Amino acid sequence: MTTSNDNTLVNLQEEYENRQIQEVLDELEADLVGLAPVKERIKEVAALLLVHRLRKQLGLTSANPNLHMSFTGSPGTGKTTGSQNGRYFI
Repeated sequence: MTTSNDNTLVNLQEEYENRQIQEVLDELEADLVGLAPVKERIKEVAALLLVHRLRKQLGLTSANPNLHMSFTGSPGTGKTTGSQNGRYFI
């Protein structure tokens, strides 16, 4: 748990569960074979967006995250699946 200046407590684990982030990550894990760096990056983006939303809810300043990504590769390598799963976090 973290505390803001006005002593408002935020339970990150609870927020993580309420937003069903793990379910989306589990779907990603099931849909994509391999691609560990892509999966790790999507997890990082999910965490970044969760913290960004919570900061805004608490009235704290938070710059909008830059989420530009480019999925490249041969056909059948999971580009579309990865980008579609990533959209759930935005």
